[in-house]
Amino acid sequence: MILYLTLFFIFFRIGLVGFGGGYAILSIILTELGNLGVTVQQYADLTAIDLVVPGPIAINAATYVGYLNSGFLGSLFATLGISLPCYLIVLTVMFFLEKFKRSKVVQGIFAGVRPAAIGLIAAASLAIARDVILPEGTTIQTFFTGLFRSPLSVLSPVCLLIFVLSTVALTKFKANPIAVTVLAGVAGGLLIR
Repeated sequence: MILYLTLFFIFFRIGLVGFGGGYAILSIILTELGNLGVTVQQYADLTAIDLVVPGPIAINAATYVGYLNSGFLGSLFATLGISLPCYLIVLTVMFFLEKFKRSKVVQGIFAGVRPAAIGLIAAASLAIARDVILPEGTTIQTFFTGLFRSPLSVLSPVCLLIFVLSTVALTKFKANPIAVTVLAGVAGGLLIR
């Protein structure tokens, strides 16, 4: 029971301070991986799974990490932990909504939190990209050394190509994210062994 309560409180704390949406929360969860016994590769798999599973990424992440850590009950406690702060905060904000709408201080707080949220999203993206695009065992030093000598020795060409094509399809051509995800999965299944 202590393990389940630990999961609940870890994710309750993450849900309480996780401003900026689901992808920003991912970087906070990433810092807790050591305490939860989840590998970075399993965490990277979460982002792929999340693209094909409906629901908010923060809840999916808590459910997934909780399950990896302690099975069904672990996923239940982690999901409740990450969800409860949101409900409590929204209820509190709704109670004081009119005051919050007009307060310059609160508007300033939200204006300051937005850039930090972008930084959290960027940090999570870079951490995941490092483990997806770079071959296993590549350090920052070997990456920069190898990048200038033999770029393909420090980059996974197929993963890099899938990343670039997906980014272009989504940003330039406004492609359907589900279609891009399915096509990337098919390409990975055929090309990555």
